Amino acid sequence: MTASDTIRKNLGGHVALLASTEAQLHYERQVPHVPVHVELIESFYDSYLPGDPAFDAAFSPEEKDRLAAVDSALRSLSLADVGCVAALLAVHEWQSVIQRASEAQAALGKNA
Repeated sequence: MTASDTIRKNLGGHVALLASTEAQLHYERQVPHVPVHVELIESFYDSYLPGDPAFDAAFSPEEKDRLAAVDSALRSLSLADVGCVAALLAVHEWQSVIQRASEAQAALGKNA
């Protein structure tokens, strides 16, 4: 598996998690000792590496545009007073993250 394949697999899986409220809640139930609401955001950036040659090779221009929209939505968030996924789901900006992730997931699925 190439570095591009790994980035695509990892980021695709994380985008799927961001796109699904059920998956987010399930993840939190599986690891109650982890601040999942923070992990959901930080983990995206483990593989979102625009400008990295392996990242650039892993995604089409359309896919990179959709992933950039997820990045933008995540950067607009404030986690003040958010202590769990249920509270995060109540934040208006998080609904935008879910929408952008769903759009990215659809774009990634077209080229899977």
